[in-house]
Amino acid sequence: TAVLPKAFQYYDPTNVRGGASGGPMAGTINITLLDAIVGIPVDGATVVLGDGSVFSGQTNERGQVTFSDPSLVKPVDVSAFKAGYEAVTVSRIDARDLTLYLTPNEGEPGPPPVFPPPAFVGGSGPGGSLGTVCGFKLPPGIELGPNQVEEARVFVTTPSVTRLPPFGSPPFYQVVSEDCGTFILPSRPGNVAVYAFYGIKTTTTDATGQAVETFEPILMGITRGIEVPAIDPPICTPNRACPGGFECQKGPSDWDPENPNDFAYCLCTVDAACDAGEICNQAGGCQPPLRGDVVLSMHMDLSVPIRLVNPPQPDLGPVHLTYSYLELGGEGAAYIGQVQNTTNTFLFERHPRLPGDGFVFLNMTTNGGSYPLSLYYRRQIGDLEQGVDIGPMQPMTRLISPVPGGALTGGRVQWAYDGTPVPDVVLIFIDEPGFVPKPLWQIILPGTETQVDVPPAVLEVLRQSPALSLTLITALSARFDFDHFSYGQLGLGAWNSFTLDSQSFVVP
Repeated sequence: TAVLPKAFQYYDPTNVRGGASGGPMAGTINITLLDAIVGIPVDGATVVLGDGSVFSGQTNERGQVTFSDPSLVKPVDVSAFKAGYEAVTVSRIDARDLTLYLTPNEGEPGPPPVFPPPAFVGGSGPGGSLGTVCGFKLPPGIELGPNQVEEARVFVTTPSVTRLPPFGSPPFYQVVSEDCGTFILPSRPGNVAVYAFYGIKTTTTDATGQAVETFEPILMGITRGIEVPAIDPPICTPNRACPGGFECQKGPSDWDPENPNDFAYCLCTVDAACDAGEICNQAGGCQPPLRGDVVLSMHMDLSVPIRLVNPPQPDLGPVHLTYSYLELGGEGAAYIGQVQNTTNTFLFERHPRLPGDGFVFLNMTTNGGSYPLSLYYRRQIGDLEQGVDIGPMQPMTRLISPVPGGALTGGRVQWAYDGTPVPDVVLIFIDEPGFVPKPLWQIILPGTETQVDVPPAVLEVLRQSPALSLTLITALSARFDFDHFSYGQLGLGAWNSFTLDSQSFVVP
């Protein structure tokens, strides 16, 4: 046998989840760059350690570059950039393998995507009415005024609480105006629940004469376990017509002559076009009838005591926005509502009287109603009548450079926050504002860091934009280890507590 000195074993350091792995550098760091949209390697990109004066290289056809040197035993700053992509910096990382996603930021976005029609819950089918809301009942002694009506608002659950306010749009609902009235709602595919709030709608006018509506919920109902199919209709192209009973989403003048792969979906026009047991819904999709009857059986008369722990006290005074959601496992989440207050203890009134196991509360403390923000998610277990403690909340961030609305000087981004807890991770996003913002630079840092130097190549890119926006996020993430982070830990779903600031600036 023979011994081969200085031998090595090749392995692929790519981590498809993105992030850091492999243990400490110990003299070597392998960097892989992937396209954030399609996941393919990004070759020909420049990667530097620190300011690039000592360690600089280009990625190969696998999107990889390796730096080896006995001096690589302490945390380093890794930056990657290529024309047509957002630059990325990971600061103070000590990991042998690092996979980064680069987001394309140039070129035409392409034609809008084509979607199949949705399925609907409710409506009517062969068996008659399939979506009703029953149980309208005013509390004893309550009579409607001349500007009041009773109604129910019906919703389909959203995939997660992060798709609901304050980060998502208010959920779409349909109004039912009479007891056991009917509804029909579009739905995402998969397991869903349908829920409804019954109450009193009051219409008044403000000082300008505009109508103002308020809704006071009284009862709630939920129907669970609805399996909504994904509709898979036939496809039409410029050379392929739809089968009988269907019509194409696109007309003769809608096809893109520059796109040989252009296609659209065929929409049914009659029930007879669908398979046995299916109906043609109002969007042109074939689906089985989906019953979603809701019984209003839960009272919304609970006042939940909310206690904020260590809320920030910003310069303009705190304005607390507190949200409640009901998590239903794989069926998604229901949006209960939101209250606003300026004190550290208050009541969340007209809350459903249910056990607390499935409820999630989010408090967002604002600086007088604006940035910066501090947010905390609380998953409550137990009796809601005993109250909910939300916190300890993170202190708000304060940008030092660039000064909000001012110029970045010295080539360094700096920020500060006073108090504890110290965050696990810091994320910075610099974009060029627009109808579709153009991402220019993303920075990922450990929570102990409060500054980052702008690489010279990135600084030149920033100078080309007449206006810039900076978003600064600090977050606490359960079981987070910066030297072993994954991209899945860098999003709302992984954070218990985080802060958010957004400011405009320029680079002279």
